[in-house]
Amino acid sequence: MKGRKKYLICILIGLVFLCGYRYYKINNNVARTYLIDKYVLGQVVKLDNTEIKVKSIKKAQHTISADGDSNISYALEVNIKNISKNIISFGGITESKLSFGVYYRDYCDVTGDITKIRKLLPQEEANVTLTYDITKNDIDYIKNEDKVEFYIGTGLYKNEIVEKTKKMQLYGKIIELGCD
Repeated sequence: MKGRKKYLICILIGLVFLCGYRYYKINNNVARTYLIDKYVLGQVVKLDNTEIKVKSIKKAQHTISADGDSNISYALEVNIKNISKNIISFGGITESKLSFGVYYRDYCDVTGDITKIRKLLPQEEANVTLTYDITKNDIDYIKNEDKVEFYIGTGLYKNEIVEKTKKMQLYGKIIELGCD
């Protein structure tokens, strides 16, 4: 009986050790810090092949139905410049998000030089307007409008993300906008 008890204790200790070792191996290569580069309205942000600058943000309220339901639109005027020696497509700008603290909008309408950003020549610039609509149901979530931030889509600076990931860091770029 004593031998059986020692055998079970050894097996349990072995299982605990294996679980701990497996946990370590799984989490050994996971990024532990999150770095965010913060920019302000009007500041140029360098990405992989481009530079972008949010020139302005405008807020507008619209009535969208007969019973008075309304939504709020935030329009960002963005300047995009191709700084590479190749023709690039900058359609990935639509991956970017507009954030109000913990609430965010990840869908926008793009207007302006749309055909130009699909085939942006070297050293060429394009201006687009990204419009994010906030519906009546979502307006309650927006409590702090002075903390409006534009999270730049990670697909636009993949090279920097790869470098940071090798250093065990998560990485993001945001532009602090406030609101007028």
